[in-house]
Amino acid sequence: GQYFMSVTSPIAYSTSIPLDGFVKHTEGVSYGYYSSRVAYIIWGFGPTGFGQNDNGPFQFSSGRMTPTVRRIVDNGVLTADIYIASEGFRDGATLPPSVAAEAPLLEQVADFSSYRKRTLNADGQRIILVAAKLSTPSRRGFHFVARDDTDPWPAFDRGALLISEPLAYRLGLAPGDALALPTSTGMHDFRIAAVFRDFASEHGRVFIAREHFRQRWEDARIDTLALFAREGDTTALLSAATGRFSGEHDLVFTAAQEIYDASMAVFERTFRITEVLRLLSVLVAFVGVLSALMALQLERRKEYAILRALGLTRWQVSQLIVIESAALGLLAALLALPTGLAMAWILTAAIQVRAFGWSMPFVVNVSPLVWTLLLGLAAASLASLYPAWRCAHGDPAPQLRED
Repeated sequence: GQYFMSVTSPIAYSTSIPLDGFVKHTEGVSYGYYSSRVAYIIWGFGPTGFGQNDNGPFQFSSGRMTPTVRRIVDNGVLTADIYIASEGFRDGATLPPSVAAEAPLLEQVADFSSYRKRTLNADGQRIILVAAKLSTPSRRGFHFVARDDTDPWPAFDRGALLISEPLAYRLGLAPGDALALPTSTGMHDFRIAAVFRDFASEHGRVFIAREHFRQRWEDARIDTLALFAREGDTTALLSAATGRFSGEHDLVFTAAQEIYDASMAVFERTFRITEVLRLLSVLVAFVGVLSALMALQLERRKEYAILRALGLTRWQVSQLIVIESAALGLLAALLALPTGLAMAWILTAAIQVRAFGWSMPFVVNVSPLVWTLLLGLAAASLASLYPAWRCAHGDPAPQLRED
């Protein structure tokens, strides 16, 4: 349990993903204990969390959830090589000043990002403010859904804010507007440079350049550090950082690969139940098709008896039933496609925005559509085998005598 949370706490901190849905108890340690530890996390992955990246949106389906998460992480969510945070895991816990100053100067460090999180109360609104010194790789983790300028980063460096989509939706803000925040000298209006997509927090977050945060809030402390290894030598960087600081302070040193492995294990374990649900849904659909076909064949027994009397063989009658059933299954699948697409569009365009405050691009992927057609065709064909066998091997004489 201790090891699991030590490597997954950076996941929660950087993405604000509520792990309470994943783990209620681990190795007998209470849920409340883990919740308090997960609340303190590393802001090193970038703002988008496990929702999307520049390569495309999340595909919400039980069969594709984990592969999509894996692809997102592989394509830049884990930008840094190691993350350093205080062992306290308390809200507001900060790194020792000596570590914050000396760690980026290690010979094995090529670049770094630093973060400081504070919770503000502005006119009764709870706002999470993140003061960040963002390196170039960390900035690539932001995906903007609205911006005031073509490139919002110069404005950000001059003191403008980057706000998350849920916060913009909740407060009705847009790029170019002003957001009043309580500083150490009173309320101050900050210009909004851009709105970034953020699936991590339904309440929303605000990013501000660390230098301007230090001036307005008179706070130079740092919560976490994200270090980038020189020439990609993560092992050398991790060894140097732990050797230099682990003996003096209670710190957590987490390699990106550890976070990746732990996060994938959590997602695979969490969505394993969705695989079972998908199989159950296919089974229910199969039974439904089988029942419908059986009822249909019962109604058409006289027709098949006449066909047998006219000279059709048992094999030909069986072929007729299977082909008719396959055609019905294919037609049902074709009718299901626009219905499913309409439901997906309503989910992405309306329900998710109202429920969570963030939107998601509506992208049609051909592969699931093809699989839907094949599944409908296969299910109807398989479900027709028993009715076809029963009708083909039944005695047509009783049905003919009824006429």
